[in-house]
Amino acid sequence: MEDKTAVEEDPQAFFEIELLRPINENDDIKWSLNGRKLEKGAKYGVESNRNKCRLIIKDITLEDEGTYAVEINNSKSSALLIVEGLF
Repeated sequence: MEDKTAVEEDPQAFFEIELLRPINENDDIKWSLNGRKLEKGAKYGVESNRNKCRLIIKDITLEDEGTYAVEINNSKSSALLIVEGLF
């Protein structure tokens, strides 16, 4: 994953990871922010298609800044989201 920069109040930001093989229903995919597990819902969306997996962060605020990580079957990758304030 690559580090990203977003602006406060952006509609969304996303992280994407590409695997060397297709993702299947048995894969254990876990996203986290600063070590805290993220749940799919109003704030976070998760998509997977073929060999790509994406985390969508909705309605960006300053609190969304931090290190995002994804773990898939004991393989882990992480990247930083920097959120710039409006002023």
